[in-house]
Amino acid sequence: MTHSLPHFTPPLTPIALVLQQVLKLRFDALLRQGELNFLEGKRIAIQLRGMPMAVSLGLTAGAWQIDWADGSEDALLDGSLSAFTFLAFGQGDADGLFFQRQLEMSGETELAMELKALLGRVSLLPPLPESLLPWCRRLLKGPFG
Repeated sequence: MTHSLPHFTPPLTPIALVLQQVLKLRFDALLRQGELNFLEGKRIAIQLRGMPMAVSLGLTAGAWQIDWADGSEDALLDGSLSAFTFLAFGQGDADGLFFQRQLEMSGETELAMELKALLGRVSLLPPLPESLLPWCRRLLKGPFG
């Protein structure tokens, strides 16, 4: 007799609340300036390697939409924990992370290129303190990379 676990989808609300605030804080000015027009009406799946589910980010009428990815997104950004950490703190070179295969994109080419350029110039979080940079560099090369 085999037992199968029921399909479980974790609640999205805590993740969505945090992400919406971070996205609004970091991208509100760019949104008002029209620099995020390429995202309007589009959805991008963000997949952290090794995790069973991806998050879908979209922009509709200037408002961030966050949901669990369902495979219908226009593009997929797949990467390691260390690569996303570096990008979030503005410490990573987006092009370098793609060339090293720490980050990979698939789907709509133009959207992927615009997103890669955005990730290269805007960080989600304030810069890391200098004392943490060596630790993050080790993380990039370590077991989570």
